[in-house]
Amino acid sequence: MTTRALLAAVTGLCEELTGLVAHGRATGLAGLTGVSPQDAVAVGVLAVVVGVEVTATAVCNAVRVILDQPGQWERIGREPGLVDAAVREALRLVPPLRFDSRIVRERVELDGKTIEEGRRVVVLIDAANRDPDAFADPNMFDPGRADGDRALMPLGGVAAPVAETLVWIQTQAAIRVLTELRPGLHMTAEVPQVALGWMWDAIYRAQRIEELGAGLHLPSDGLSADVLRAKLVRVLDDPSFSHGARRLRRAVLSTPSPNEVVPTLEKLTARHRSAPVAR
Repeated sequence: MTTRALLAAVTGLCEELTGLVAHGRATGLAGLTGVSPQDAVAVGVLAVVVGVEVTATAVCNAVRVILDQPGQWERIGREPGLVDAAVREALRLVPPLRFDSRIVRERVELDGKTIEEGRRVVVLIDAANRDPDAFADPNMFDPGRADGDRALMPLGGVAAPVAETLVWIQTQAAIRVLTELRPGLHMTAEVPQVALGWMWDAIYRAQRIEELGAGLHLPSDGLSADVLRAKLVRVLDDPSFSHGARRLRRAVLSTPSPNEVVPTLEKLTARHRSAPVAR
């Protein structure tokens, strides 16, 4: 039933996007350079699928960062015009994707170093968005900063232009609605989770949360209303899960940020590059 429902949903989405592209109403898809109408529809479907998880992460990150700033949540609720800048700044500090991997197309010189064609390059987005050479007071939350448009949030792939727009629009809309409906929202540090592991590393993360005693893993193939209810009741009634969530939060907060790790990685890289190769 789940597979049939998924196929039906994808088919319906394809039909809807095909009509929008054909009538020129999907301007973001129709404007993709060198892409046929059929490929534009495929890109749109991919953008929706990719954008779901990234948007969910972006909304959670934006809520957390804004709530950490005294008075900002309430202010945005009173002045909705501040939402766009606040979301942009929040996702600069805590982007939904922490790193991005790319393949070099041609030999390039970067910061005095040569990167050969075909090499894999990993961009630490967290660190780049807190680069003191690019941002004034990089660790400070400042929605009005003049250099905010330098922040990175690359999704990669052919669907990136569409997916990034979807993530921005939906995250801004979510914050606008939440600040209006829940003006008194505040952070609670010790909230255990019922984590749905349904694809990619989400399964590992959900299993790890359960191993650490900070929540329960709910496999997607076992999802039902009764199972979900039982797991929710268990994490809410058993105080050990709150204790586990507290330990996990402390461990996360004590972990160095990517920006703090980069200097160490640079030193280690330089040391091993200059070291003789063992034969």
